[in-house]
Amino acid sequence: MKKRSIIIGLIAAQLLAFGLIGCGSQTESFPVTKAEAREIAIEQLGVSVESTAYAVVQKAGTEKDPYYIVEVLLQGVVYRYSIDPQTGDIRKLTINDQNVLPNAQPTVPSDSANEYIGINKAKEIAYTEAGVNEADVTKSDYEMDFAYGKYLYEIEFNANGHKYEYEILADSGKIFRKNVDKITVVEPIIENESFIGTERAIQIALEAAGVKKEDAVFETVEWELKKGSPIYEVEFKTTDGEYEYHIHAVTGEVIHRLTDIEKNTAQNGENNTVSHGHITAGEAKQIAIRHAAVTEDEVRFKETELDFERGVEVYEIEFQVGRVEYEYTINAKTGEVVKAERDYDD
Repeated sequence: MKKRSIIIGLIAAQLLAFGLIGCGSQTESFPVTKAEAREIAIEQLGVSVESTAYAVVQKAGTEKDPYYIVEVLLQGVVYRYSIDPQTGDIRKLTINDQNVLPNAQPTVPSDSANEYIGINKAKEIAYTEAGVNEADVTKSDYEMDFAYGKYLYEIEFNANGHKYEYEILADSGKIFRKNVDKITVVEPIIENESFIGTERAIQIALEAAGVKKEDAVFETVEWELKKGSPIYEVEFKTTDGEYEYHIHAVTGEVIHRLTDIEKNTAQNGENNTVSHGHITAGEAKQIAIRHAAVTEDEVRFKETELDFERGVEVYEIEFQVGRVEYEYTINAKTGEVVKAERDYDD
């Protein structure tokens, strides 16, 4: 199953301006409290707090325009509500990183939600389409998902030596997506949106890597949503190493690239230049530390990875200082801070 992130990333400048960290008042109060903001989100969902995996509240925004972010994980789906601390109005809602109008939020699937087929029916559809009997199924798992304004039953199981992944539309029972052994064989059909297809995604990845198809062994070719955007995740091996590409499913743009050689260099090669005059991972860490205005002795690094985003190589760096978690994106060629986020555990 896809892992859902519990961390709410808040941009450092916003946090500083709002007074959560470093400066300003930390006792600022509003007509709507954090507890009340959470109640508003839970009421909008139509569930109880006890039925959620978690429901957390963070302050966000600026001193002039503050708001609460309430993040709720329910049946594998992440809901984020932006709530006005003055009025309690819901300003914005995202479900699994996809924007949804608060007054158009679909009913959350439950045993009493009659408009949905239910998980047992979804399993039956998946098993029948795969041509397997339930007795043949091992390591089965499921959770809810959300895509393009609709709830899905995401069902994974092993049977007869193969791994199957199905996404079944919760309202109609139609197959939204199907993977077999990490290869997408049924892609979503979305009105007014056309995808390039797995074969074209493979071709783009191979061309970007400079690898011939006959020299590659493919491990993953999957259509999926990443932060609300449709992509193809293409992973393959050659005698030279392993490659991972994310290809935008509509435009064909390479938005992520990673090889095992680059990854090992970024994680372990503190003093080795990567290539083409790039800064080293150690230099990127120092840039992040200076930008965060902390000392190296305070820092506990969690991850350093050389990545490829929208045609640009970057270092993704995560570290922690006390109760504050930092996430930095550093341009691997220029050393520019592309993105800086921090999350304060209060």
